[in-house]
Parts: sequence; structure tokens; C-alpha cells
Amino acid sequence: MAQGPTLTRGRLVEGVVPNAEISGLIFSRLEGCVISEMQKSLSCTMMSTIEYRHALAPPKPMSAMSSKTYFSSIDLFTFIFLAVSLHLSLRLLPDFLPLGSQAPSRSFKLFHLISTRNPSCFHGDSRTNKHQSPSFASLNPLSHNTILEFSISYFLVDLLHYLIFFPNDTLFILHHLATLYVFITCRFIVHRGSFALLALLILAEVTSLCQNVWTISGFRRADLPVAGKVFDVLSLPFYAFYTVVRGIMGPFFVYKMGVFYMKDENSIPLWAWVSWMIVIVTAILVSIVWVFDHWMTWFRRRNYQAMKKVA
Repeated sequence: MAQGPTLTRGRLVEGVVPNAEISGLIFSRLEGCVISEMQKSLSCTMMSTIEYRHALAPPKPMSAMSSKTYFSSIDLFTFIFLAVSLHLSLRLLPDFLPLGSQAPSRSFKLFHLISTRNPSCFHGDSRTNKHQSPSFASLNPLSHNTILEFSISYFLVDLLHYLIFFPNDTLFILHHLATLYVFITCRFIVHRGSFALLALLILAEVTSLCQNVWTISGFRRADLPVAGKVFDVLSLPFYAFYTVVRGIMGPFFVYKMGVFYMKDENSIPLWAWVSWMIVIVTAILVSIVWVFDHWMTWFRRRNYQAMKKVA
């Protein structure tokens, strides 16, 4: 009977397996391990934080809440990110990513991805939003504030990681600083607009799992044949998916945001929504340029391979 590839510590022994199953094996191994060990504890932690805040005090304006509560939550989530990163780096990711200082950053992103794909974390506070549907300028529900704090912790820890290990990666560092500015002002100063920002966060994170596997296989393809096969299998569907999400859905959603923000009934301060739109539009343009450049590289490789076969 044909044997599939066998995983060992830090390497993959390749057996007989159809090419179409390679990406499925990597996806199921990576996502299955992470989700099975982390998703239950993550859901309990985030929802328990929301319930704990409800128990402490009745609903009150967000501006009246203690800054001590804000930062105690960020401290908690930052500690969780550090602990989860260490756990994933030492126990799960070495099978796929023996890349030294790259492993923690990939761990952060995978854990953050699990949080944004959990629908229960995005339900608004039923006591404050019971009779109104959310808009781009609605007050932040308590659950949205919790997710903003969780995301702020993620970007802080990952930014620190890049400042230490990759200080020359200017574009990535600027991206994290700009995202932190938007999330922090929304959470702590404006107290409105979380619905739009978290919708954009979902659009950004929905491509993350595929992008992480694609990136990991790209790093390993020089020394691991199966990684090169995964990279080749994933490249076309990943570029197409990324183009639809970041190049079509994202710009359309941002257009709707801009139209809303320019209306008179918009209650978000001018300085806030203008600066948010500058950051968001810049990020989308960078994403479009990035995927366009990779499309060009993909077409050049295909043409080169076709010419090589003819010759």
C-alpha cells in the first residue's frame, strides 16, 4: 500500500503521495494542531473577559470606563500571545518552520487568525445595541473593544519581535505602527467605528492561513522538495484569492466607508476618520502592488518553464 509522507522532528520524509494531496496534508496538520490545542482556551478567555466586565459594573459610556481596565486586559492578552508563541514555536511549528526567529511571528499570526475567525467574539453587546443595527459610526460594543485590545496586543508583540530581529524590515514595521494607531484611537479616544475596522480586519485575516502556508513552503522549498511542490500548488489559488479579497472586496468596502464618513450625520471626528482612511487606503494600495508583483513573477516563471520544455 502507498505510504504518505511521515513527519519527524524538523524534517519530512517523503513517500508516495499524489501532488494534489500535498497541500491538504500540510493544511490539516498545521491548522488541526493549532486549533485543537488553542481554540477552546481562546474562546473561553475572550468571552470570560467580556462576562467579567459585565459583572463588575452596569453599562456606562465607554469614555467613563477606567483606563486601568483597558491596560489590564492588554497586559493579559500580551502575556497570552507570548505564552502561545513560545508553545507553538517549541512544540508545533518546528515540524514545518525550522527558521529560527521567523517562527514566533508566524505563531502570533496563527493565534490572531483563530481569534478573528471565531464568530461568537464579534457579537455586539446586546444590552447597548439591542434595538439598533451597527453602522460605521456606532459606539463600540464591549465585545468589539475586547477584540480591539486583543489585536493591539498582537501587533505590539509582533512589532517588538520585528524591531529586535528584523529592524531593517521598514515596510512591515510601518504597517504595524499605522495599524496600532488606528486601533488605539478607535478603542481609547474615539470609542466609535469598531464595526468598520473589525470588518476590514476579517478581510485581512481571511487570507492569512493560506498566506502562512504559502510563505512557510516558500522559505523551505530550497532544501525540502515537498515544500517546493506545496509552494507551486498554492501559488495560483493563493494569488487569485488574495486578489479577490484585497483587490476587489477590500476597496469596495473602503469606498462604502468613505461615502458614509463624508455624510453630515457621521459622528466620528474629522481628524480620526481622515487619518484612518489614509492608513487604510495606503495599506490596500500596498497589498495591490504586492500581489501584482507576485502575479508578474508567476507569469515569468510559467513562460520560462514553457520555453524550457520547448527547447
